[in-house]
Amino acid sequence: MKNRNGEEHSSEELLELACRSDAVGRTGRNDNGNLADWENWSRSHPQRDYSVAVRKGREQWAEAEIRSDIQLSVVSWNILSDTWYQKEKDSTYTHTPEEYGEWEQRFRLLMTWLENMRPDIITLQEVDYVLFESHLLPSLRCIGYEGIIQKPKKMSSKQPCGNATFWASNKLHLMDDVGGSVGVFSRSLGTAFKMMESEHTMCVANVHLESAQTKEGANRRARQLKSVLAWAQKKSPDLPLIVSGDCNTGADSPLFAVLREHQWYGHDLASVYEHPSAEMTTPSARGTFAVPGHHYFIDQIWYSHESMRLDCLLDPLTKEEQDLCLGTGMEGGLPNRVCPSDHIPIGAIFTLSKPMDTTAKQAGIASAQMRLPSPEIRSTIEEKFSELNAQAPGKVKGKPTPEQIVEMKAHAALLKGWILSLPQEDQLYVQTLKRKKKRG
Repeated sequence: MKNRNGEEHSSEELLELACRSDAVGRTGRNDNGNLADWENWSRSHPQRDYSVAVRKGREQWAEAEIRSDIQLSVVSWNILSDTWYQKEKDSTYTHTPEEYGEWEQRFRLLMTWLENMRPDIITLQEVDYVLFESHLLPSLRCIGYEGIIQKPKKMSSKQPCGNATFWASNKLHLMDDVGGSVGVFSRSLGTAFKMMESEHTMCVANVHLESAQTKEGANRRARQLKSVLAWAQKKSPDLPLIVSGDCNTGADSPLFAVLREHQWYGHDLASVYEHPSAEMTTPSARGTFAVPGHHYFIDQIWYSHESMRLDCLLDPLTKEEQDLCLGTGMEGGLPNRVCPSDHIPIGAIFTLSKPMDTTAKQAGIASAQMRLPSPEIRSTIEEKFSELNAQAPGKVKGKPTPEQIVEMKAHAALLKGWILSLPQEDQLYVQTLKRKKKRG
């Protein structure tokens, strides 16, 4: 497996690199020790030249327009298991008023957040098995979602919760094929989806990696991530992959260095919150997990940057909510009356590109053909496409006259000439528009 400098590494060599002892990065870009690293990651982000919208607060996020049937929105959130909260409310969560810590109140607030955001895919961590069945699945079904949760080998007090993935049932369906659509591992849940309109397919890995900040913890985190990456490669090495969830390690960890610099199991991934547009957003600036004195940036979304384009990212808290939840230093903590968990949600909107065939990849032109035009260029293309289609001759009933044939050929030549004048990635986008127009 090659890194971005063309060096070869086996999957086991990459596992060894990822297993090196790591530590939780505290406040992301506000940590002076990591500032230079953040700037370097931002400068080397594979989609750094494209502008990405930042939606501040869940209301702005809800207003983010999904303009195409090849766009996909994802939100990931560790919602804080009620079992763990009850065990630690007199130690870790003494800052949380009782009325904002009890499950029923947290659940109502959680549903308000999710109903406001309405992403296509929701990946949740720390979902109590009993509450998935009694609360989350019924309530999310009422607003158009289906969902699954990891099935524990043996439900016990040591294993009260797992990862749950939900999807908009009017846009996506879980793939049902010979290879199986779901991969269940100790700390991750893999799902494969097909988009109903465009028929694009993708894999989603919902992860909640080991929390222990020890050498053994780093080893387990790497092996837990390896399992779901290997599953996705076995499913199909060409499917776009989204890895989202609570990784329990900082962005400066060896684990993320491997994802950033190598193609582990063939997956060339980039981090949403390392894009230059994310520089001042809350998740990367102050952390995604917050209890008093401990603000850590440990939740991440990684994506296949050769087959997906990052269009938009979520900055979940407004400035007022930010100050209330996190404070001006490290004194703030969650959950509270604004946020129902000790983590804040993270999210992104992507555009999926047309899958490349293997021959083209081997010819070395995959990245050029996979690259998607920026939102501004897509808007220009859409306007020109509409303008040219408005100039098309009207539909002909019966056999066309010679004059009508000349008109149709002239218009077809005009459209073809315009398409051929575009860069290759823009031509692929026009083909998407043509398919959409054909479907009506």
